[in-house]
Amino acid sequence: MAARSILTTLFAVLILACGDGSNSGIVAKVNDYKITATELEAYYASQYQDQDEPENPEQAQMLRLNLLRELIDRHLILQKAESLGLMAVDDEVDQQLENYRSPFDSEDEFVALLAGASGGEQAEQPEQDPPADGSGQLNLLG
Repeated sequence: MAARSILTTLFAVLILACGDGSNSGIVAKVNDYKITATELEAYYASQYQDQDEPENPEQAQMLRLNLLRELIDRHLILQKAESLGLMAVDDEVDQQLENYRSPFDSEDEFVALLAGASGGEQAEQPEQDPPADGSGQLNLLG
């Protein structure tokens, strides 16, 4: 019970400390990225859309605090990936998607395969010749 009170107080202090006028609505800052209360609430709504709001306000604040931690972690990972040059460019993603889509005779076949991969009825993937440049092959070292 005391731990909940401490966490509730910590969450309230975090929100109040970030709301000094110039940072109004900011609940956390991850380097230069600011996580707003609106972003946190939208994430909360998307995660718990099918559930009733907890009756206990402390429990609702704990859920929000956990989600805030997830958002912070996600932004830290994205920033690290970006600093390492691991971010996918839209054109690269579009090209890869087209490479996956090209062996199928129709968009419906491709969508059926995707549905199968996500737990729906799985369609059979057409055979595809490996790329001539050797990309896409698994090389094990050792």
